[in-house]
Amino acid sequence: MSSTMANDLFTQEVYRPLAARMRPSQLAGFYGQAHLVGQGKPLREAIDNGTLHSMILWGPPGVGKTTLARIIAASADAHFESLSAVLSGVKEIRASIAKAEEQRDLRGLSRTRSCRLLKMVRWCLSARPPKIRPLN
Repeated sequence: MSSTMANDLFTQEVYRPLAARMRPSQLAGFYGQAHLVGQGKPLREAIDNGTLHSMILWGPPGVGKTTLARIIAASADAHFESLSAVLSGVKEIRASIAKAEEQRDLRGLSRTRSCRLLKMVRWCLSARPPKIRPLN
């Protein structure tokens, strides 16, 4: 096998998981949750305006929480980072928050915005509430 082929194995679109390839990247392809993202709803207005704010997306697996977070980040032209509260320790969560704060501090120069998604937060809220704080 050539080195070019080995380097391309997981970078090609066809090798991404099906869910990642099918995930909509714009609100027009996002179905369901009309009570949140329907025309005239506050969340829809925030997405259309590219406004980021802290929120909790709650629901069973597969309902589109991550997809919606990605769409919101893309609409706000923000860097998106996803962490799992189950798999990430306090160190990783703090590092992600510090990185977001650093990007926010540099926003005047680089206009970098960030969107952090902490998945599975229900598993650690009672154990780590002071470590998770808003990035206002």
